[in-house]
Amino acid sequence: MINFADIQERLVALTRDMILIPSIPSREDDRQRCFEFIKNHLESLETIEVREFVCDGIPSLVAGPIGVANPEILMLGHLDVITHPDISVYRSHIKDGRIYGPGAGDMKGALAIMLEVFRKIHSLNAQASLGIVITADEEVGGQSGVGYLVDQ
Repeated sequence: MINFADIQERLVALTRDMILIPSIPSREDDRQRCFEFIKNHLESLETIEVREFVCDGIPSLVAGPIGVANPEILMLGHLDVITHPDISVYRSHIKDGRIYGPGAGDMKGALAIMLEVFRKIHSLNAQASLGIVITADEEVGGQSGVGYLVDQ
């Protein structure tokens, strides 16, 4: 039986942890720290291969089952958020069952869901033809993230 309370707790924690990292274009170290956080989350599955790409100094991450070059299903998300001049806003709070904070809706909340779906499917079927792509330049056009990966 599915324990929805546990799932909700994991998703809330994962979303809030990512919001704490101000992954904005001008903060390359924090953007990389957010990638490392996500990479560590994914690499806990031994059957997953995580590949990193960099174009124009912008990192992207592609993960999928070892030995599957082109998964049939590919989820796509981004970890960059809009820049706010006050770095102290990169916190979150919960009100009326909703998470509020930079990137909660665009798109760290959705990214948390994708990461958990990806992990769950691969824990049930190690060779599931499912991959995930995470980029860091959606807020500034996407040319060095999705654009680069499509061209490859």
